[in-house]
Amino acid sequence: MKTNIVIYTLIFSLALVPAVVLGVDYEGAFVNLMGDAGQDYSAVFNDTGYIGIWTSPQGWVESQLLSYSTNTWYYVKRELDLDTNTGSFYVEELANELGNPANRNASYSVGRNPSHPNTYINDITIHSSNSHGAHCFIDELTVTNDSGTLFSENFDNYTVGEPPTSGWEDYYTGPAGNPNYTPEEAAALGVTIQINDEYSMSGESLRFLDTAGNIGSRVELLDSNFSSSTVVVEYYMMTIPEPATLSLLAIGGLTLIRRKK
Repeated sequence: MKTNIVIYTLIFSLALVPAVVLGVDYEGAFVNLMGDAGQDYSAVFNDTGYIGIWTSPQGWVESQLLSYSTNTWYYVKRELDLDTNTGSFYVEELANELGNPANRNASYSVGRNPSHPNTYINDITIHSSNSHGAHCFIDELTVTNDSGTLFSENFDNYTVGEPPTSGWEDYYTGPAGNPNYTPEEAAALGVTIQINDEYSMSGESLRFLDTAGNIGSRVELLDSNFSSSTVVVEYYMMTIPEPATLSLLAIGGLTLIRRKK
């Protein structure tokens, strides 16, 4: 019998000037369904002020799905039917933290990733890109099917400042061609995956932090105990610029003021 899966997460927007101005990457965090052949598509904040659709190895299959504003929530829904190879993304801007819609939305139709032709989905990963130039936050993750909830995670039951433990595996990757870093090595370079007590809609959230700007970080659900050929993914997330980026903004502002004088 076909099983329907629903995944809920909560996503914020970027508090930043688009990277096309600053010359840095703001791709943020990726929420990926994983299956027997690899990863699915993700809706991601990109470096030109848009939410786009990304996957590996193709990269951006749609780079300008919906423009985003700073300090704004965005709801994302991914529907995927692997039996018929059909699916879609729906992205909606929210007016405030209560989840009221702001009447800005966009849709994109796409089935399975042809490079990873999954026949079922059985895992979830959340990761940041290399050189993303921002702090990324994920909150409120739930997996359900027709029978009820299969998995739920709001990240509130962990220690602030530590990575999530039960059910999750965290690891860090370096630049292309380099071996993986241990959590200790990554932390020494300014890279962490940890629970944060700020910037979430309710309670704690999962935070990806890369002050080094050159290391990807990732958590993967272990022992997920679900498998389905039909899935629906719903989530929200947030990223904010790193302190160095804020300093660049301040310097740029001072330069503009001086030029005007």
